Amino acid sequence: MLLVTLWGLVLLSVFHWQADIFPYQHFFQVILAIIILLLAYKTVQRTARVQPFVIAFNQQGQVNYLDRETPEQWQLTDKSRLTNWLLWIQLASPIDPRQRHWLLIFKDQVNVQDYRRLCRAILYQQQTKDP
Repeated sequence: MLLVTLWGLVLLSVFHWQADIFPYQHFFQVILAIIILLLAYKTVQRTARVQPFVIAFNQQGQVNYLDRETPEQWQLTDKSRLTNWLLWIQLASPIDPRQRHWLLIFKDQVNVQDYRRLCRAILYQQQTKDP
C-alpha cells in the first residue's frame, strides 16, 4: 500500500508544475505520466511475485534457508546493523566470503521473540569480531 501511495505522489507531482513554463508542457507531462504509470505497474508486479522465505539460524550466526530445494548455508557478519524497527543483516557464504547479500527485516515481519533473537545474534557477531 505504501508503494502505491508513493507512486501516486510521484504521479501527482508531475501535474503540479506551474502552468506554461515551456512549449508543449502538457504533452511532456502526459508522456511523463505514462512512463511513471508503466514503471509503477512494473514495480508493483515485481513486488507481488516476491515469496516469503524461511530461515533457521543459531546464536553464532549460521543461517540456513529451509524453503529451498538445496539447502544453502550462510554466516551472519559483523557488518549487520540493527535499529528499533529494522534489521540490516549481511550474510556471507562460508565457502566464498566475497559472496554476500543483505536481508532487510522489519520489526513487524517477525514476532517479538524472533526479532530479539536476531538482535542478539547481530550483537554477538559485532562483539566477537576479530580485531
